[in-house]
Amino acid sequence: MVVKVFFVINAKPERLNKIHAALKSYDEVVLTCIVESGPYAIVSMVEVDTLNDYRVLIEKVAALPHTDDFTSFFIVNS
Repeated sequence: MVVKVFFVINAKPERLNKIHAALKSYDEVVLTCIVESGPYAIVSMVEVDTLNDYRVLIEKVAALPHTDDFTSFFIVNS
């Protein structure tokens, strides 16, 4: 079963393009967008095979410089 997650990130405005590019390079990221308004600056859809694979992705994202805040929304039905 594929685990699907919406992943949202806040970051310093000058870092958005670099973080967005990094996310696009990850195989787990199906779609990623910089958004104009709302509480988060980047929204991504992620698909992984296991929750452990998701934890690995979280560690990669957390290691990105100037990533201020992020959270996840696990998709139950799509």
